[in-house]
Amino acid sequence: MAFAVFAGFVQCVARQLYAEGKITHLVRWGGDWDMDGQTLDQKFNDLPHFELYKPSKS
Repeated sequence: MAFAVFAGFVQCVARQLYAEGKITHLVRWGGDWDMDGQTLDQKFNDLPHFELYKPSKS
């Protein structure tokens, strides 16, 4: 639970900074690799893992 709360905070801050143009990458969390908002559908949970990714322009 604590990892999920912290991950949500990190991702929220990253989205805000990205929207403001202050950073160029967003954050993906190891507890939700497919970024669908569901944490129970993962085959591998790497809860302390975060990685940066550059969103594709769509």
